[in-house]
Amino acid sequence: SPFGSSRSVLAPLGFERREPFWGARGCGAERLLMDAAALFSNANLHYVYEDYEEALKHYTCAVTLQDCAEYRSARAAAYLKLGKYSETLEDAAAALTFEPKSHMALYWRGIALFYMGDFAAAKLAFEESLRASPNSKAPRALWLRKCDAELSGSTLPLAGLTAEASKASPTTAASVAAHPKK
Repeated sequence: SPFGSSRSVLAPLGFERREPFWGARGCGAERLLMDAAALFSNANLHYVYEDYEEALKHYTCAVTLQDCAEYRSARAAAYLKLGKYSETLEDAAAALTFEPKSHMALYWRGIALFYMGDFAAAKLAFEESLRASPNSKAPRALWLRKCDAELSGSTLPLAGLTAEASKASPTTAASVAAHPKK
Protein backbone atom coordinates (compact mmCIF):
# COMPACT_ATOMS: atom_id res chain seq x y z
CA SER A 1 0.00 0.00 0.00
CA PRO A 2 1.28 3.53 -0.75
CA PHE A 3 0.21 4.52 2.79
CA GLY A 4 2.51 2.08 4.60
CA SER A 5 1.25 -0.66 6.84
CA SER A 6 -2.39 -1.63 7.04
CA ARG A 7 -2.44 -0.31 10.60
CA SER A 8 -4.32 2.98 10.62
CA VAL A 9 -3.13 6.25 12.13
CA LEU A 10 -6.40 6.04 14.06
CA ALA A 11 -5.53 2.75 15.78
CA PRO A 12 -4.02 4.46 18.85
CA LEU A 13 -7.40 6.12 19.39
CA GLY A 14 -9.20 2.78 19.35
CA PHE A 15 -10.22 2.67 15.69
CA GLU A 16 -9.08 -0.03 13.30
CA ARG A 17 -9.35 0.31 9.53
CA ARG A 18 -11.16 -2.63 8.01
CA GLU A 19 -10.77 -1.64 4.36
CA PRO A 20 -7.63 -0.60 2.49
CA PHE A 21 -7.13 3.08 1.74
CA TRP A 22 -6.50 2.32 -1.92
CA GLY A 23 -8.83 0.05 -3.76
CA ALA A 24 -11.68 -0.39 -6.15
CA ARG A 25 -13.66 2.49 -4.65
CA GLY A 26 -11.29 5.22 -5.82
CA CYS A 27 -8.15 7.01 -4.89
CA GLY A 28 -6.82 7.17 -1.36
CA ALA A 29 -7.62 10.84 -0.88
CA GLU A 30 -11.30 10.29 -1.70
CA ARG A 31 -11.39 7.37 0.72
CA LEU A 32 -9.85 9.50 3.47
CA LEU A 33 -12.46 12.21 2.97
CA MET A 34 -15.30 9.68 3.08
CA ASP A 35 -13.87 8.22 6.26
CA ALA A 36 -13.52 11.68 7.80
CA ALA A 37 -17.13 12.51 6.94
CA ALA A 38 -18.36 9.22 8.40
CA LEU A 39 -16.37 9.80 11.59
CA PHE A 40 -17.72 13.35 11.82
CA SER A 41 -21.28 12.10 11.38
CA ASN A 42 -20.78 9.48 14.11
CA ALA A 43 -19.23 12.12 16.37
CA ASN A 44 -22.31 14.31 15.92
CA LEU A 45 -24.55 11.43 17.00
CA HIS A 46 -22.47 10.85 20.12
CA TYR A 47 -22.57 14.58 20.87
CA VAL A 48 -26.36 14.75 20.54
CA TYR A 49 -26.67 11.78 22.89
CA GLU A 50 -24.32 13.56 25.34
CA ASP A 51 -21.54 10.97 25.06
CA TYR A 52 -18.93 13.71 24.79
CA GLU A 53 -15.86 11.52 25.36
CA GLU A 54 -16.83 9.27 22.45
CA ALA A 55 -17.77 12.29 20.33
CA LEU A 56 -14.36 13.79 21.05
CA LYS A 57 -12.67 10.58 19.92
CA HIS A 58 -14.56 10.59 16.62
CA TYR A 59 -14.03 14.33 16.04
CA THR A 60 -10.31 13.88 16.67
CA CYS A 61 -10.15 11.10 14.10
CA ALA A 62 -12.05 13.24 11.57
CA VAL A 63 -9.67 16.15 12.18
CA THR A 64 -6.69 13.79 11.79
CA LEU A 65 -7.97 12.73 8.36
CA GLN A 66 -9.28 16.11 7.18
CA ASP A 67 -8.50 19.26 9.10
CA CYS A 68 -11.17 21.91 8.43
CA ALA A 69 -13.19 24.62 10.17
CA GLU A 70 -16.34 22.54 10.56
CA TYR A 71 -14.57 19.62 12.24
CA ARG A 72 -12.46 21.87 14.46
CA SER A 73 -15.46 23.90 15.57
CA ALA A 74 -17.43 20.77 16.42
CA ARG A 75 -14.50 19.35 18.37
CA ALA A 76 -14.22 22.67 20.22
CA ALA A 77 -17.84 22.18 21.33
CA ALA A 78 -17.04 18.68 22.63
CA TYR A 79 -14.00 19.99 24.51
CA LEU A 80 -16.21 22.70 25.98
CA LYS A 81 -18.75 20.14 27.21
CA LEU A 82 -15.90 18.27 28.91
CA GLY A 83 -14.67 21.44 30.63
CA LYS A 84 -11.43 21.51 28.60
CA TYR A 85 -11.39 25.23 27.93
CA SER A 86 -7.79 25.56 26.70
CA GLU A 87 -8.41 22.85 24.11
CA THR A 88 -11.67 24.57 23.16
CA LEU A 89 -9.74 27.78 22.50
CA GLU A 90 -7.11 25.93 20.45
CA ASP A 91 -9.67 24.29 18.19
CA ALA A 92 -11.73 27.48 17.86
CA ALA A 93 -8.57 29.34 16.82
CA ALA A 94 -7.72 26.61 14.31
CA ALA A 95 -11.28 26.74 12.90
CA LEU A 96 -10.95 30.50 12.52
CA THR A 97 -7.74 30.10 10.49
CA PHE A 98 -9.75 28.05 7.99
CA GLU A 99 -12.87 30.23 8.14
CA PRO A 100 -12.28 33.62 9.82
CA LYS A 101 -16.00 34.38 10.19
CA SER A 102 -17.04 31.00 11.63
CA HIS A 103 -19.76 32.21 13.98
CA MET A 104 -19.85 28.92 15.88
CA ALA A 105 -16.08 28.88 16.45
CA LEU A 106 -16.41 32.43 17.78
CA TYR A 107 -19.33 31.34 19.94
CA TRP A 108 -17.45 28.37 21.46
CA ARG A 109 -14.44 30.64 22.02
CA GLY A 110 -16.67 33.11 23.84
CA ILE A 111 -18.10 30.47 26.16
CA ALA A 112 -14.64 29.06 26.95
CA LEU A 113 -13.29 32.52 27.69
CA PHE A 114 -16.30 33.25 29.89
CA TYR A 115 -15.67 30.17 32.02
CA MET A 116 -11.98 30.99 32.17
CA GLY A 117 -12.98 34.36 33.67
CA ASP A 118 -11.93 36.55 30.72
CA PHE A 119 -15.27 38.31 30.38
CA ALA A 120 -14.03 41.18 28.19
CA ALA A 121 -12.50 38.79 25.62
CA ALA A 122 -15.61 36.59 25.83
CA LYS A 123 -17.81 39.58 25.09
CA LEU A 124 -15.71 40.45 22.04
CA ALA A 125 -16.01 36.86 20.76
CA PHE A 126 -19.80 36.91 21.18
CA GLU A 127 -20.01 40.29 19.43
CA GLU A 128 -17.92 38.97 16.53
CA SER A 129 -20.10 35.86 16.33
CA LEU A 130 -23.22 38.02 16.24
CA ARG A 131 -21.78 40.20 13.46
CA ALA A 132 -20.71 37.13 11.47
CA SER A 133 -24.18 35.54 11.61
CA PRO A 134 -26.88 37.78 13.07
CA ASN A 135 -29.64 35.21 12.44
CA SER A 136 -27.96 32.25 14.12
CA LYS A 137 -29.97 30.59 16.89
CA ALA A 138 -26.97 30.52 19.25
CA PRO A 139 -28.04 32.61 22.28
CA ARG A 140 -25.33 35.27 21.96
CA ALA A 141 -27.51 38.04 23.47
CA LEU A 142 -27.78 35.98 26.66
CA TRP A 143 -24.01 35.52 26.81
CA LEU A 144 -23.42 39.21 26.08
CA ARG A 145 -25.67 40.09 29.01
CA LYS A 146 -23.82 37.61 31.21
CA CYS A 147 -20.51 39.19 30.22
CA ASP A 148 -21.86 42.67 30.90
CA ALA A 149 -23.13 41.53 34.30
CA GLU A 150 -19.75 40.05 35.20
CA LEU A 151 -17.86 43.10 33.95
CA SER A 152 -20.11 45.47 35.91
CA GLY A 153 -20.10 43.34 39.06
CA SER A 154 -23.88 43.14 38.94
CA THR A 155 -25.72 40.47 40.89
CA LEU A 156 -29.04 41.16 39.17
CA PRO A 157 -30.74 38.17 37.53
CA LEU A 158 -30.83 37.91 33.77
CA ALA A 159 -34.61 38.30 33.62
CA GLY A 160 -36.30 37.77 30.30
CA LEU A 161 -33.42 35.99 28.64
CA THR A 162 -34.27 32.40 29.55
CA ALA A 163 -36.87 32.35 26.78
CA GLU A 164 -34.15 33.17 24.25
CA ALA A 165 -32.00 30.30 25.49
CA SER A 166 -34.92 27.87 25.31
CA LYS A 167 -35.66 28.89 21.70
CA ALA A 168 -32.09 28.04 20.72
CA SER A 169 -31.19 24.71 19.20
CA PRO A 170 -31.00 21.80 21.70
CA THR A 171 -27.21 21.68 21.62
CA THR A 172 -26.73 25.40 22.23
CA ALA A 173 -29.44 25.53 24.88
CA ALA A 174 -27.89 22.47 26.51
CA SER A 175 -24.54 24.21 26.42
CA VAL A 176 -25.98 27.16 28.35
CA ALA A 177 -27.65 24.88 30.89
CA ALA A 178 -24.60 22.65 31.27
CA HIS A 179 -22.37 25.51 32.40
CA PRO A 180 -24.18 27.49 35.10
CA LYS A 181 -22.47 30.50 36.58
CA LYS A 182 -20.10 29.48 39.35
